[in-house]
Amino acid sequence: MTSPAVKLWQMEDIWDQVLECCAKGDLARVARVSKSMHSLALDHLYRSITTLEPILQFLGPADGPSIFKHTMGGLLFTSNQGLEAANWDRFIPYANRVRNLQYDETKLGAYLRLHDNTFQEIGSTCPTRSLFPSLLTSTLVWRGPPSRGRFSILFMSEKLLRFEVDCDAEFARYFLRSVPRVSPNLETVILHCLKSTTSTETDLVALIRGLPLLKFIYLPFQLLSSRTFATLSEHPQIQTIHQYSTQVNPENEPLIEGASYRLELSAAKFTRLQSLKIAVDLPSLSDWLKSDLMPSTLFVLHVRLRTTTTHTHLRNCFDLISKALPDLVELTFDLYSHNRTVSGHATDIVADTFSPLLRLNSLTTFVFDHPDAVLLADTEVETMVKAWPNLRNLSLGVSSVCTDDQCDLTLGILVMIAECCPGLRSLSMNINTKLPSSKEPSGVQAFTYHSFKLNVGHSPILDTKAVASFLCQILPPSGELTFCKEAAWTGNTLNHLQTIFAMRQGRWKETKAWLKPLTEARISERERMKQILSSMASDLALARHETERLRKLLESASL
Repeated sequence: MTSPAVKLWQMEDIWDQVLECCAKGDLARVARVSKSMHSLALDHLYRSITTLEPILQFLGPADGPSIFKHTMGGLLFTSNQGLEAANWDRFIPYANRVRNLQYDETKLGAYLRLHDNTFQEIGSTCPTRSLFPSLLTSTLVWRGPPSRGRFSILFMSEKLLRFEVDCDAEFARYFLRSVPRVSPNLETVILHCLKSTTSTETDLVALIRGLPLLKFIYLPFQLLSSRTFATLSEHPQIQTIHQYSTQVNPENEPLIEGASYRLELSAAKFTRLQSLKIAVDLPSLSDWLKSDLMPSTLFVLHVRLRTTTTHTHLRNCFDLISKALPDLVELTFDLYSHNRTVSGHATDIVADTFSPLLRLNSLTTFVFDHPDAVLLADTEVETMVKAWPNLRNLSLGVSSVCTDDQCDLTLGILVMIAECCPGLRSLSMNINTKLPSSKEPSGVQAFTYHSFKLNVGHSPILDTKAVASFLCQILPPSGELTFCKEAAWTGNTLNHLQTIFAMRQGRWKETKAWLKPLTEARISERERMKQILSSMASDLALARHETERLRKLLESASL
């Protein structure tokens, strides 16, 4: 019969959860506790690695000195004899435990990176094609001579599911076409590639076609060309396409010479697309929304418009979205990233612009950004929030810079939103705290999500302590208040707006400083009131008990 103690040691699933919470040093000590724990602890110790030197030490004797010497060119093997079969026999049992790798040369000094000669020795003698045969995720950040890119295949495997690489185009040409051959089962590709060329685009198209299981792809602005997009639109498994910017101002990003960037969305043939994040012009987007090729699977749409537009065109586009994608869960409409020049005037965008979107009952995230002020009233925003019962994240024009008379929202909107969506996780908008609040906090209704974040952008502010006093009644104790700390507009921004921004920034810093002690004082007062109420309840219970005792005595006396 197995004793309870032995049964406990055999419960690997429980120990897995315990060891998942242990630090590296603790795992190393647990590995020396017993034979039954040795293997399990080592699995956790080497499951995820962020540096290569410690695990590569197993290529040398277990009780010997370091096999590396530090040079200005990087880590070199101390021995000139080369790696033999015995070296790899010691290393492979540990290498097989590695599931997640991050090798970032930007975080390593030149003397801590592996020398080219070290890579060549490993690549030429490794008995397995991959250095870590069971690797599932790999993140590589290459710096130095571009020829180092050819060593990327050492950090792939046939089992690899997620591959992320940060390098320039010269690095990428050494390995991009080899990816499907080495890791044919990849599902996620994240590529950060500067200075891309036509050759990079061609290699990327070949990579996409060579990965039949590819589902998620994240590409820089210049690599999501018409050619790349057309290839992705016909891929049988693609679920996510995210295009991101490598520059603060996307309009300044260098494009591939000769490449076309007009995304023919109306000709796309996606069948499983769930999430799309792209920069596009409004006519192309509208044509796609009108077509019969809209994937019913699309739940997340993030659009960065290349030019600003008017109320009429925007409302028409929102109307098309609500009809073509009625089950949309997340919608972002960004007119700011590509258009950072502030005009100094409010837009003609009004509540009616957003009215078609009120039909999207499943919406959990809505983000709308614009360089200029959007005039909305408290009740109009409240109507929007009430239409989205599942809302978790809301952002309305938080990047815009407005004068005092270009912002109509008051602090009362926070109370209204807290009443409609107490579980909201983040809220970003400009609020004119100089205006009288349309609704005062009741002390009962407040945001309940413990990590709630409120971003007030460039909101007008005057009385910092009064604003902090209001916010401490709305925000949860561990909530976070943020504001725009840097001016991200272009050089054409009006000088008087820059002056306004600097003044508001200082006042919001002061408000944030007030918020913590006021919140602590409010919590302390709440606890004191709880204690008073508890004491009063105890006294009331004693009084009732005494009354009951006296009643019984009177009844006994009357008998």
